[in-house]
Amino acid sequence: MKARKVLYVFCIMVMMSLCSGIVYANDSSEGYNIENTTVLKNNQEVEILQSQDGGYLKITQIGQNSQSVKVATSTFDERVLINGRAKKGTDLIIDVYQDNECQNSYNTSVGATETFSQMLDILEGYNKIFIYYTNNEDNVEDYVVLSISRESAKNMGKLSTWIVPSL
Repeated sequence: MKARKVLYVFCIMVMMSLCSGIVYANDSSEGYNIENTTVLKNNQEVEILQSQDGGYLKITQIGQNSQSVKVATSTFDERVLINGRAKKGTDLIIDVYQDNECQNSYNTSVGATETFSQMLDILEGYNKIFIYYTNNEDNVEDYVVLSISRESAKNMGKLSTWIVPSL
């Protein structure tokens, strides 16, 4: 019985190392004009992304995980929600590129709450997200780039078959 548990643990470790490039891919070299930073929210430290111009644009959530936001994110979802903050009056254009072609484009503005939220349709594979932001009152015009990789249903099927029942 004990040998079987050791074998299960060993198998899980091997599978995690094989899949780590697929599921946990977070390559910080993917972004442009954007950096990770830690802020205090509800007496708890959380990671966000902010533009390198002093944090004029802040990305507070990508997808379902609100505790940690990375420049390069991997998901199985067809649609991904991006939430963030900027000054009131900031206009945003969010373009989703794949293979150097704009697949989807979204326009939104930041209102009195100084927050924004946009649902993005992403394609399977590597998606580059360009977020252009302008605020005429503050004379700000810039953009940031991040990436979202959407994994295939085939990969999700492979991972679900590797789940080992509890010991």
